[in-house]
Amino acid sequence: MAKGKSSAKSKGYRTYHAKKPFLSKKEWIILIVAAVVLIAGFVVAVTVNFDGALQIKDGVVQPRTENALIVNGGTAAHPRYYQVGQLLSLPDGWSMEPGNDINVNTPSYTLLPPETSGVETVSVTVSGQEYQALAKAMAAYLTSASTDAAEISASELTESSIHGRPACTFTYEYAYQIEQDNDEEADQGEDNAQISRYARKLNAYVQIPKNRTLLIYVVAEADDAEALPSEEEMRACLDTVAGIVAVEEK
Repeated sequence: MAKGKSSAKSKGYRTYHAKKPFLSKKEWIILIVAAVVLIAGFVVAVTVNFDGALQIKDGVVQPRTENALIVNGGTAAHPRYYQVGQLLSLPDGWSMEPGNDINVNTPSYTLLPPETSGVETVSVTVSGQEYQALAKAMAAYLTSASTDAAEISASELTESSIHGRPACTFTYEYAYQIEQDNDEEADQGEDNAQISRYARKLNAYVQIPKNRTLLIYVVAEADDAEALPSEEEMRACLDTVAGIVAVEEK
């Protein structure tokens, strides 16, 4: 009996058809490049958003709230701005001067208390430096800046607590001369008269998170030294302003 030809199937052979790749080599390269770009963008987004740094648009920082307290946590050449707090609503009788900062990205605020306080202004800003080091440096500077023309008398640096936060405070006083316009003397070719002005200032350096500092400066001036407010009255203004500063605890 003649043997019949065995089929390929009966011999165990299989027919395979090459499938077309899902993506070509060129398409894979494009996909990888796109993924790299997306990942890089995500890393930038994480760096900008998740560490709390503020966005910058056209060179101007974009705070999250009005009256934001902002510190430069980077360097002068490579700034990186963080919002560390804000000023809340001003108390009755208080107002705020328009800002005129050279660097609008790290603003300071000048508050005007009621005239009955005897205080002219209270300024508020923040610093990336540690509060004790900053206070000691300023106290040392004022001591060295004292001259015969404007002798500065400063109190001892005091460790205290302001609204539950560690703080350093000190006061200093000085007198200076200004010219008083006098039309009659000007007509006679005489120099304008010199009059004295007296100043008393209270500086507070308050510790806030991440070893940064809230600075509050209380300023009073008068034509008569006896007309200056007492240190207790100035501290009352300091306490009022510290009470409207909301610090971010992160």
